Amino acid sequence: MNRLTLCFIRNIIIGLLISTFTLPILAKTIETPGGPPQTTTEVILKTTKSWDNVPYKNYPIGNPELIVMTYHIPAHSALPWHKHFVPNAAYVASGILTVEEKDGSKKVFTKGQVVPEMVGPIHRGVTGNEPVELVVFYASSDQSKITEKVDN
Repeated sequence: MNRLTLCFIRNIIIGLLISTFTLPILAKTIETPGGPPQTTTEVILKTTKSWDNVPYKNYPIGNPELIVMTYHIPAHSALPWHKHFVPNAAYVASGILTVEEKDGSKKVFTKGQVVPEMVGPIHRGVTGNEPVELVVFYASSDQSKITEKVDN
């Protein structure tokens, strides 16, 4: 198979894996009067661009690898400046997170929102009066770094 076909197959597999693992987590159960509870779903993010409106490029070369991490960020703190090498999305489980670039561009995300992270540009997350908990889903490969800290 050629590289384009392999990339297409990898993207399909990544999409199926993300759907398989995230839909049960994001499903809501509602009570129906006189009947059994019903499960509903809600798409909370579907995008081809990061929060700064830059389109995502191709996935990295290698075997698909999903990485899911939680971040517990204290109040009144900032993550180190860093950059990502692979597409990822951060679900804000609690708190308010301001994501900022070195040039001063900022966007605020609150509980229940999803941050479509940047790939490449240097940025960081900053908290306010309350701690922030994130669940971050990385669509990586077994040959990729996901994040790298960058000196000020």
